Amino acid sequence: SENLAWKTDLPGAGASSPIIVGGKVFITAYSGADSGIENLKRHVVCISAADGRILWDKTVPAVQPEDEFSGFLATEHGYASNTPASDGERVYVFFGKSGALAFDLDGKQLWQTPLGTRSNSRGWGSAASVMLTDDHVIVNALDEGGAVFALDKATGKEVWRSPAEGLELAYSTPVLVKNGNETDLVLAVP
Repeated sequence: SENLAWKTDLPGAGASSPIIVGGKVFITAYSGADSGIENLKRHVVCISAADGRILWDKTVPAVQPEDEFSGFLATEHGYASNTPASDGERVYVFFGKSGALAFDLDGKQLWQTPLGTRSNSRGWGSAASVMLTDDHVIVNALDEGGAVFALDKATGKEVWRSPAEGLELAYSTPVLVKNGNETDLVLAVP
């Protein structure tokens, strides 16, 4: 209530972190789950950093069947835990069973790529955020698709995948690590 420049109501809950690109704040949220999982929708929201006004809200219907809203899923993160990423031209998000998506900065959806519809043994859904390289969007979709995927940033087409069948409950965001003259992709798992 003190020292706030602005405060904005979002279309629903979420646990992602906001990112700022050129005077715009991007964040994800979800709605509809309280009235039945079949009504679940995820949102990519663009907010003016200057005054908190919502510039656009893009709704993505959930691919069904989705994991039920209970246990850890309900109490810790819900259906919008994955923080967006941007290269200054596009905003990229990962919505679990609904796949990875790209939007331009004005809210036009550019592509949506499915990455699997499996559930982990606990039904918690995903939480890893996307990572960007020069030309690729790297997505940890171990729970949904049994792999880490690299997608072409411009088209969303799969460039490569690194399968890890049997590995689950790995919610970390991939990172690139310099190893001498090589660059390795690292995914920390408990």
